[in-house]
Amino acid sequence: IHKSCMNFLMESKALTSRNNRQVRSNMDAQFISDEALMHQVLMRSEYAFEIIYKRYYSRIRAFCQKMANNAFDADDLTQEVLVTVLKKREQFNPDKGTFEQWIFTIAVNHCRNAWKKKEREVAFVNEMAPIIFATSSEGIPGYTLEQVEIQELLKVSLNALKNPVEQTVLRLYYYEGMKYQEISEIFGCSIRTVGNWIESAKRNLKIHLKEVGITASDVQ
Repeated sequence: IHKSCMNFLMESKALTSRNNRQVRSNMDAQFISDEALMHQVLMRSEYAFEIIYKRYYSRIRAFCQKMANNAFDADDLTQEVLVTVLKKREQFNPDKGTFEQWIFTIAVNHCRNAWKKKEREVAFVNEMAPIIFATSSEGIPGYTLEQVEIQELLKVSLNALKNPVEQTVLRLYYYEGMKYQEISEIFGCSIRTVGNWIESAKRNLKIHLKEVGITASDVQ
């Protein structure tokens, strides 16, 4: 089992060797149903979760890879799905559907959330790139940056912002997809103030990137 899943199980501090022995004695992994396994997972059985993990890992990963079109993202998404199965095990209700339907619903939701996050990050890059990466004053072309490189540069610069409010507001807007109204309710301020913070943060991002010598004229 992946380390992240095992860590969650161990942190629950509810595993007992007696429970695992009981599950092992009563189960034949090939024939036990998903629903019966989840009943044991609800009782914090490590052994039952191992069976679920092995039974579904390849299928969930293949599904996530098709949805994300990226092997690295698929690995992360698969682990997130399986950890969610553990965290939300009490929400599984066999009367409302099969475990297979439930776990793939979780997978779909995680993939959709990943899409939305990427769309927000791309929107951030597209808005900031023309502002940040302008032709140098000497008119000498800069180097070409891939979009992934720009994303990383923006993240580093965002972390370097000295004003924690500006940093937080920018993250909420671009990376969490919150609207001005929602952010204003969190901070207890006006929508106009949120807009001012975001504009100030973008100006400071530009200053930081110039300070570290980033000047590119061509952005892919």
